[in-house]
Amino acid sequence: MNSYCEDYRKFVVSKIGENITVRRFERIPVNGIAGSYIHGTKIASVVVIENGDEQLAKDIAMHVAASQPEFIQISDIPEDVIDEERKILTKQVEDEGSQQKLYLKSLMES
Repeated sequence: MNSYCEDYRKFVVSKIGENITVRRFERIPVNGIAGSYIHGTKIASVVVIENGDEQLAKDIAMHVAASQPEFIQISDIPEDVIDEERKILTKQVEDEGSQQKLYLKSLMES
């Protein structure tokens, strides 16, 4: 965490008398529509979408917060996790009908 954020965190802690822990964060340049969601007092998420409106961005942010993601960006996902997810999708393709197979196959390729 940079010194400005840490200084501000300490300032807020001194004002409210409650220790605040920042687990992880990332600065996101907004080149689209941003939406945010705060669940209770411990979980928050922010998403940026290229198309849509603020309500859609907020709805997506709510789902992100609810799903408790392990990774912030695609580039953060280790190859072994991607391989395991591909195996799961491959199994689903084998078990589904033809329409679902096309859909799941397109998911695997992306």
